[in-house]
Amino acid sequence: MASHMEAVNHGNVSRSYLRTFVDRLGVGEQVLIPADGEELEF
Repeated sequence: MASHMEAVNHGNVSRSYLRTFVDRLGVGEQVLIPADGEELEF
């Protein structure tokens, strides 16, 4: 799971950029990127 925190050092990393990045690494199916307010249960 990728969790975005409101920190300055990565505030410019969007969900779409992160999705593209993990997809290019070949691990996109293994990474969940929740939307704002989205809750995931495991």
